[in-house]
Amino acid sequence: MSEDVNMGNLHHFGKTIVNSLNKEINAEGYAGGKLVWHNDEAGNPFSPGFDENDKPIFFLPSGGMFQAKNKSELLGFYSRLRRSGYTPEHSPIFGF
Repeated sequence: MSEDVNMGNLHHFGKTIVNSLNKEINAEGYAGGKLVWHNDEAGNPFSPGFDENDKPIFFLPSGGMFQAKNKSELLGFYSRLRRSGYTPEHSPIFGF
């Protein structure tokens, strides 16, 4: 897989997700261009690590969403995902 200049280290399925999210966001009335446009932080080999200023957002299979406001909330969310049978990915650079 080669790294895309604009999208980063994004696999084919990731590109499908990005395109689908942008389509849904536009359908809700957003007209400011592509809101989602690059790989997730787990796929970024140059990530400086977890940054609480990022406020990561997760879209859930149930249709809901979750936004982590700090590292503690993110760790709790990952624990809930694992207890529900999911295997969340994260970068080892995050330190957890």
